[in-house]
Amino acid sequence: MTQFLTLATILAACMVSAAKAANIDVFEMGMTTSAYVDGGHDSESNLTVINPFVATQHAQLGLTEVTTIYDLAWGPDGGRFDFLFDQVIDDSDDYVSSDTFGGVGIISDVDLWLDYQYTYTYSHLTGDFGITSTTRIIHIADDGDAFLLNDIKLGGARRFQPSSGVYMSATQVLLEAGERYGISYLIRLDAAEETGAIGFGNGSLHFTLTPVPEPSVAWFCILAGGMVRRRRRRNWGDW
Repeated sequence: MTQFLTLATILAACMVSAAKAANIDVFEMGMTTSAYVDGGHDSESNLTVINPFVATQHAQLGLTEVTTIYDLAWGPDGGRFDFLFDQVIDDSDDYVSSDTFGGVGIISDVDLWLDYQYTYTYSHLTGDFGITSTTRIIHIADDGDAFLLNDIKLGGARRFQPSSGVYMSATQVLLEAGERYGISYLIRLDAAEETGAIGFGNGSLHFTLTPVPEPSVAWFCILAGGMVRRRRRRNWGDW
């Protein structure tokens, strides 16, 4: 019993200390939600770094509208960046567009795991409707930027794609300490005729940042876990 408690204590301490505290600097942040109808423009924007940032942006001209909901926060334990999108487009003028776009720039003093999930569903993009969806993870360097993720998807009848569909993607990327990274998104529904058709789109973008455990601590966790497994096997055999 004493040995089990000792191992449990080791594992508890391991879990607490495995993730190194991070100094995460979001050095740039900008998000914009816009509706365009035949030269008219309605939009809301935020270009200031705010932590946490919980807000709703909405833009509308006639039936064409877009709403973006933000829930962003970061600190020593990592960060979460959640975006929800809801778009409607009414093709009743020469040109209409429902846009949501933006991104953040990140640098940390420890390595971070970035977990990324994106889902977007669109429907009734018939006739001259099109959708452009672009999400990117970028390594920003003095000698040029490099895409760690460059997820570009096109859809809608105008692009000779299905008028309804679903985009889904997920990945995990290592962000190295001291390096600058950018995460950006653009989702645009647009049309250039006057058919009166109405299209829809909605989805979500989530990514989280988690400090990478120090190698020595990680090995310690593996060793302690193995000790617990061996101890448990002996106990089960005794039963």
